[in-house]
Amino acid sequence: MVSDMPRFLLFAVFALTLGVTACESPAATGSTDIVLERVNALDVDPDTSVLTASALMPPDSCSQGPCDPNPCPTDPDAPGKTFCRGDGAAATCLCPPGTVEDPSEDSGCAETTVCAKPAANRAGFCHGFEDACVRMDKMASCTACGEGYMGEHCTICDEENGYIPDGFGNCSNMLRVCRDGQGYEAFQSLVDSAKSSLGHAPTELELTGARMSIVEGKALGVRSWAFLFEEGEQLTLFIQTPNGQPQEAATATVPKATSGLQTVEFDVVLDRPTLTRDPDFLAGNFRVGVHAPSPRAVDDEFSADVRLTLDWAAY
Repeated sequence: MVSDMPRFLLFAVFALTLGVTACESPAATGSTDIVLERVNALDVDPDTSVLTASALMPPDSCSQGPCDPNPCPTDPDAPGKTFCRGDGAAATCLCPPGTVEDPSEDSGCAETTVCAKPAANRAGFCHGFEDACVRMDKMASCTACGEGYMGEHCTICDEENGYIPDGFGNCSNMLRVCRDGQGYEAFQSLVDSAKSSLGHAPTELELTGARMSIVEGKALGVRSWAFLFEEGEQLTLFIQTPNGQPQEAATATVPKATSGLQTVEFDVVLDRPTLTRDPDFLAGNFRVGVHAPSPRAVDDEFSADVRLTLDWAAY
């Protein structure tokens, strides 16, 4: 559960903007909080060493993997193969736990009473947990699912204990989660307030401030920002539309380890006006992220809820 430590990348997007005078007062101001829950080593892209979680996008707007949403129930070639197994960007439809492939069945899958191991055409009787399957009175059943799983065939994620679908056919509490919807309502409130004041949609959105903090009581194994990043190096806050390039918006220096987990204040470097012409921005369809230049190898398990607060002015 360890890999290169985060170079947090947070993304975001900006819309059509117009030039304004320095003395112009904003039509509306506001802040958005983005809380990235349970940030850990698996949140870090192994190739780029940056956090790849989404943030200020509309709720339910992004997929966690090729099996989210599950494409298998509507598979016209294999209507019975409803279990999805993801591999990279590819999804494979399999006979679900508790069944085996049977061409004689209209569905292509048939129930079984055998504690079958996972194979190319099925997920195993108990979702692949061989030790959980027992056979008694010629009937197979799952007596004890693996950690994070529950249900008759160990296919349900144990959400009460923090396990959720990972988009690849499995359950996880330490995964590269697509955290959509964070800060979305507050951002829309800012845009709506500016519309009311201006009589039309704002044409410029200025980032006026940014800071990063740890949610109180939500850090496990994280002793300081220098544990996550390299002491003294520069962090860069990026904003990016889904189809655009990341823009450097703000920078900050990683505090000394002795500073603990104090709030990190960013210096905004994004010039005003922000000249992007992506209509997704006013719709709140953008991502935000933080990147650090050097990889950081951390050999301890850790978890932290990281809060990014962004201050905006709309014109």
